[in-house]
Amino acid sequence: MGVNGLTTYLRENRPGVSRTITSPLKGPLNIVVDGWSFIYELYNSSGLRWVYGGEYEEFGKLVQDAAEAWLKIGVQLFFVFDGPYPSLKFSTLTGRVNENVIQPSLLFFRTSAVSRSTPRFLHESRMLPPLCYDACVLALQELSRSNDALQVHFADEEGDPYAVELAGRIGAYVLGNDSDFVVLNSEGYLGYIPMSEVVWSATSSEQDDTRDEDTGDFQVVVNKKGKKKARGDAKSSVGLVPPEEATDLTVSLPVYSPAALANHLQIPATLLPLLGALVGNDYNRSSSTVVNKRDIRSLFFDRRLTASGRITHVATTLQSILSAASSHKRKQKHQVNSVMDLIGRTVSALLLRGPGALSTGEQEEVVEKIVETTLQYAIPRYEGTRPGKEGLWPSDVCALHEPTACPTWEMMSRSLPGLQMDGSEDEAVRVTALYLNAYREGDLSPRALDPVSTGSSWPRIFLENPDLENTARSIGRPIREWCYALLDQGVGLPMRSGSDQEHDDERENDDEDELIDVVEEYSDEEDPLSPLQDALRKLDPSADGSAARLSASSQKKESRSQPKVVTEYVRRGTRLAAEDVTVPSLSSLLGGMPDAKATGPVQLLPEEMRFTLLLHALLSDTPLVRDLERDFLVPVLSVRWVIRRMHARAVENGNGRDRLKEMWTKREAEAFLANFRSSPSSSDQNATKSGDAGDPAIEDRSIQLTAQISAAMEAVMLLSQTLLLGRRVPSPVRRFSGRKFHALLQTHGRMPTADVWEACVDGLDECFTDEKVKKPNRSRKSKDTGRSGDAGSVPRQAAAAVSPSARSSFFNLLADIGAE
Repeated sequence: MGVNGLTTYLRENRPGVSRTITSPLKGPLNIVVDGWSFIYELYNSSGLRWVYGGEYEEFGKLVQDAAEAWLKIGVQLFFVFDGPYPSLKFSTLTGRVNENVIQPSLLFFRTSAVSRSTPRFLHESRMLPPLCYDACVLALQELSRSNDALQVHFADEEGDPYAVELAGRIGAYVLGNDSDFVVLNSEGYLGYIPMSEVVWSATSSEQDDTRDEDTGDFQVVVNKKGKKKARGDAKSSVGLVPPEEATDLTVSLPVYSPAALANHLQIPATLLPLLGALVGNDYNRSSSTVVNKRDIRSLFFDRRLTASGRITHVATTLQSILSAASSHKRKQKHQVNSVMDLIGRTVSALLLRGPGALSTGEQEEVVEKIVETTLQYAIPRYEGTRPGKEGLWPSDVCALHEPTACPTWEMMSRSLPGLQMDGSEDEAVRVTALYLNAYREGDLSPRALDPVSTGSSWPRIFLENPDLENTARSIGRPIREWCYALLDQGVGLPMRSGSDQEHDDERENDDEDELIDVVEEYSDEEDPLSPLQDALRKLDPSADGSAARLSASSQKKESRSQPKVVTEYVRRGTRLAAEDVTVPSLSSLLGGMPDAKATGPVQLLPEEMRFTLLLHALLSDTPLVRDLERDFLVPVLSVRWVIRRMHARAVENGNGRDRLKEMWTKREAEAFLANFRSSPSSSDQNATKSGDAGDPAIEDRSIQLTAQISAAMEAVMLLSQTLLLGRRVPSPVRRFSGRKFHALLQTHGRMPTADVWEACVDGLDECFTDEKVKKPNRSRKSKDTGRSGDAGSVPRQAAAAVSPSARSSFFNLLADIGAE
């Protein structure tokens, strides 16, 4: 992530571009933590089993242990998580899912059961379980309620610029794993600390006793290599987590600052964003120009040039252009009159085949792409009068900005003028405020705001059978359609523009995955990049605020007759693909709901009415479900939805064999709900304990059931949050263990409580399939019987789908008797 090759460059030149902070600290140290880097780094180094679908209980405890270790050494932590995905990041997100999830899943299911169960294969195919974000946020929020030294922030859009801006306001460092943090800058920002280079040192009590032991007249001889290894294992560690059971804990933190890097490269610090755009970053790493769809970097760099060498080459080019412009002895043609002139000259100088290799229009397009990429680093200067923590939260809308300057408020309120709904514009403002407050409190997922921000949706993709339909589509989409309708009625979804439609058409015709991501920048009084804002507006008039408002106003008039569309990014076969979903009207969804009255935004209704709507949408408005404890609502609603959904798909397809296989048995539903019991039974402890007992077998059926229920839980929680029921219907993620679920599926050593089970099966008796019965000895006669109507493997629903002529056979008659 970040600028291509910059991480390697920093390590190779560490003495010249960094300094080191060691504890004990002289005073309180403020550190802003990149939330997603924290999740990936912690889970990858934890050794937790990922293949079973997530060990969220253990992961949540690990999150709290790691955070408390930092708090104990006197650090104040400010976690920052990404907001809605920006449109420029879509290609990167698509490429990452294809490369890190879908392709490993394909390899997993094409590998033998024995080979794919080896530690090496699982390590190389590691994926992040789908609900780790929820588990991490819940754990941090719980810790923040008891410790004022820890805060959790949710960014307006991309987390990196928000983190650097926050660090500049409070005088802090940023802890992460993204080289963009050494390019981004703001006044007061102290520098970037890579997570992978943090070194913990400690002295354990056991080692102290050994050191003081009397060895008599004998001299203890220790192999140097063995001694070094033992000390490394017991006394130090690298990364986020300090050594266990250690005393006198110290930490060494390497700090990379934009000023030090710019000084080392001998260019102004304000030109670091331009250097990143020219070298290649997450925005243009694989973006193509009009020149035969070639990668921009292929126009600038020889293939034999290393990633670090490219950084040096661009820096040297910038130096030469600036040096020629500043020399009074040079001719007028060498003068740089504007930043746009600087970018144009640099592009011309970097072209491998010279300026004549591209036409004027093609070169202008390359310059425009570089300008657009560079602007993603821009961070506005703080104009307030209250620096430090006292200046945070000027309003309830945003921790950093006034409401009029908050990107999230602007994004959510852009549809307010002329919004077509039953209530008034004042009600829409109230709904927007409610959503913003829930988002800042962590009660509204950033994925719930993607449809409002960019008209897109990004359900999590995890390990599942690539030959079957993606669970995000088959299970989650009907629930997400409710979310889209509620958001459109409450705050309004963006209309699809003509340019978006043209882009979609091009996307459908292009099978190649395009990588792009997120980056950001820095602002200064004499920042040479500031004119780029005006330059970009000249290149694209729609970037001007007034033009955008006029465009939005005209779109709202069209919204009265045109349906809204949300683009969902879900797996299609062996790649992530964009699929357009027409947003249904809320009135059409409420058609079957008793006493449904459209008197205004649903979000402003009393909580009990919103809860009733949730149960109605999930087809689970029963007295038994209503009487459940809050902690069991999401598990029961999720498994009921999957059971009903799989049964409906089987009926719609005439009880075909493949659809019948998807249906759940009662034992499988029991195994899932048993995960959420407060105290495990002795049989369950024996079945699921780690260590000598070994891990449960990795079975295809168990993996697919986990994928289905994970997609359902994600969608159910998204709908409850959209209805502002995050507190009424809390997330159960931290109590779910994929490994325990797999073990219970294989051993059936535990049962859910009676009230939970009765609420689960209420009204669903016909939606389950029968348990398959494995016959130990299959004689020829039994095989023939099985071909005619195997009573042990064919569900009851299949018997109803058999033709009359087939049902008249003697063997089918026996099958019907055996099924009773």
